[in-house]
Amino acid sequence: MIPSETLFYLIHSLDKTEKIHFKRYVGRGDKLYLWLFDFIKKQKLYDEEKVKARFKNNSIAKRLPAVKNYLYHLVLYSLLDLYSDKNSYNYCDELISKSKILIHKGMNKEALKFLAKAQAIATENEFFLHLLDTLALVKKIYRSLVNTTNDNRLLKIRLLEDDYLRKYDELSQYLNLDNEIFIYRKSIVVPRNAVERNIITRKLKNRLLKRKIPPQSFETKFIYFRLNGICHSLLGNESKSLHYRKLQINLFDNSLVNSPERLHKYSGALYEYATSLISQKNYDEALKQAQKIFLIADKYKTLSNEKSRSIFFKRGVIIETDVYISSANFEKGISRVKYIQAELKKFGDKIDKDLEMIIHYNISILYFLSGDYKKSLLWLNKIINDNDESFALDLQCFSRIINLILHIEIGNHELMEYIGKSTLRYLEKRKRLYRAEHLILKFIKQYFSPKTNSVELVYKAMLKEFEILAKDNFEKTAFNYFDFISWIESKITGTTMAYIIKQKPLQH
Repeated sequence: MIPSETLFYLIHSLDKTEKIHFKRYVGRGDKLYLWLFDFIKKQKLYDEEKVKARFKNNSIAKRLPAVKNYLYHLVLYSLLDLYSDKNSYNYCDELISKSKILIHKGMNKEALKFLAKAQAIATENEFFLHLLDTLALVKKIYRSLVNTTNDNRLLKIRLLEDDYLRKYDELSQYLNLDNEIFIYRKSIVVPRNAVERNIITRKLKNRLLKRKIPPQSFETKFIYFRLNGICHSLLGNESKSLHYRKLQINLFDNSLVNSPERLHKYSGALYEYATSLISQKNYDEALKQAQKIFLIADKYKTLSNEKSRSIFFKRGVIIETDVYISSANFEKGISRVKYIQAELKKFGDKIDKDLEMIIHYNISILYFLSGDYKKSLLWLNKIINDNDESFALDLQCFSRIINLILHIEIGNHELMEYIGKSTLRYLEKRKRLYRAEHLILKFIKQYFSPKTNSVELVYKAMLKEFEILAKDNFEKTAFNYFDFISWIESKITGTTMAYIIKQKPLQH
């Protein structure tokens, strides 16, 4: 039997289309399952006792564990039915299963038709294991019909099997490397010291990435371009990263986007390409990529659902807000907040917390730069008050640093000592203290020290240290999260941070 909460979470994960399809799928069957489905759907938290009370006069109560288990599998079967023609992998499985039944019934000719269709889909999508399955079944049919023609066909099958096995082995190696780098990025985000930098350098020297000629298959080529783009970006080689990410986009533009999985990868490629464009200050082109991401769900309607549309929207928003922050177009960014907020509410916060938190951070920075510190703090607290520490660690750390700066701007001086100590404990516990973060904490102590005679001198001393820090390859990443130098300059000159930032492009 399945745990009660598993059924609850499965039902609540369904989007509108999936719920409608479930009810159609059940049709005129036993209404008991629909009643239980609807009752659990209305619950905000699963309450077994309320379920029992609701159906105490019904046969459901007497056999609740069995009914829940059956309903759980019924929902899964309805999802399989809904996506069977949209999910190429599952459809391929279905065709192969049908061919096995036909072979068992001695209907080899009909089985070959299903296998030919499965092989075409598997070839298009590079499902190498499915291709090997289809060849094994075709080989079984040919062996039962011994003649010279079939001998030649069996030889061709052997050659195809060798080719598919080689490609599958190569893909497996790339997937393993992709997983290693994913785990690294999840915990570290960006290298902060020579040891962490050497980890990425070693990855780039891996034979899978340093090869001059890209792999042949789409999937391995995609991973090859993507990982090269990621690693070069982590090392600060943005021009090389942009090169590989452009090749990644070209790969999709010259290929068929024919599955939800490939569509998800395409939106990710557009997102990564746009981040590289921003690093090169090509803001107009980055906004074009954001627009592509926004429109991708409409362009590929049959491959999109509510969850994927949520991801596309969030990726587009991050690029858009990054552009408005980097190009000092804060007013434009602020004008989009109400719309962004409404869409976030519509999509909910159950998926892709990393993306959601980056949006919260970016909106907080936009409000900070426009001088609306209270609204900035409101958005920042969405990150700080979240107890889930599984999302980007660097973002969580910098949110606490910006929190300190915000309280200085608001004038909450009585809270500064407590917030400062709390922030220091948080950063030291996670061993993720940039020198920039250390300098801010050092400044806070000096700022509120009774021995400090001139706050202006404290700011000027801090400015010198930050200007040195900005030239350090290991530390300059901190300035991607917040422009510390412009903030300090605004305090020294008595002008707004927005004014300082907007003047800088005119100076160069």
